[in-house]
Amino acid sequence: MAIRRAASTEPWRSVAENRTLGAAALERTALRALLGDLRQWPEPRVRARARRWARALRSAQPAMAPIQRLGRELSALLTRLPPTRSAKPALRGWVLGESRRAANETSRLIALVGRRLPRSSRLVTFSRSSTLLSALSRLPRRRRPYEIAALRSNPGGEGVAFARDLRRTGLRARAIPDRAARQVLDGPGALLLLGADAVAPDGSLLHKIGTHRVARLAQGCGAPVVVVAGRSKFLSRRARSGWGRLFDLTPGNLIDEFWTDEGVLRVRDGRLRPVRTRTAFAGSRYGPGALGGALPATAHAGSPRAARPSSALARRKRAIARRPVSLGR
Repeated sequence: MAIRRAASTEPWRSVAENRTLGAAALERTALRALLGDLRQWPEPRVRARARRWARALRSAQPAMAPIQRLGRELSALLTRLPPTRSAKPALRGWVLGESRRAANETSRLIALVGRRLPRSSRLVTFSRSSTLLSALSRLPRRRRPYEIAALRSNPGGEGVAFARDLRRTGLRARAIPDRAARQVLDGPGALLLLGADAVAPDGSLLHKIGTHRVARLAQGCGAPVVVVAGRSKFLSRRARSGWGRLFDLTPGNLIDEFWTDEGVLRVRDGRLRPVRTRTAFAGSRYGPGALGGALPATAHAGSPRAARPSSALARRKRAIARRPVSLGR
């Protein structure tokens, strides 16, 4: 839920007070704000202002690993800089380097999702993720999901905005109530696709409150659970408490795979480990009819085609429903 506050002269507050954007989007927001602020600092005050930024980032969003990492890296950079060296060029170079790293991370994620996502898949999402939006919207048309059901994700209702964002890119998406999660996850071929705010070494996922419940529902329904996250969101130690009331922790044993910019990971023996996989889920049932009640892309409610699908489409649905669901090995 968005919280409106009075405008502040401190640019880092745009990160600290934001309650609607995900970790990746806030990371980009922080870098843009820091670069703009840096241009206005007089040289004698650069180090002091940068230290203030570092402290603010470390305390701004305790649940978001990329924001925490930026604060630590900025502090480390200031510690390494010799006192006699001008700090502004070094800081500007660091900010631009981090921006390039984030862009490259997103590009690699998009490529992996394009290889790994089954064709004509039926997706269920929770909360709002700029990483998922980028990955799904840039898929080739032949690999785009047949439909996306975005859970409203209360409190806050970010799923409504996420469904709208997806539709603007040409994807078929609809926002559905959280109470309908079991219904859509129990459909043949449903896949729960999640973003992340932070991921612990044991595969525990820190994300929007309610994620744990939805992941457990998916497991009970036999729907695979996949997390799409760049390595900047991975922690070096277990997630600690104190991340706030808007987040919860989902155990790694509820998640089938993590799709990262460095490959696919799975939880084995209580740790995240890389695995070799095929290019896409093998032998899956993903395809039209997975969520139930959906119309073909060219059909409209009330039309003859919507009321009575073609025999070819009916045969395709029956063939898909007979295929077993499994993850590629």
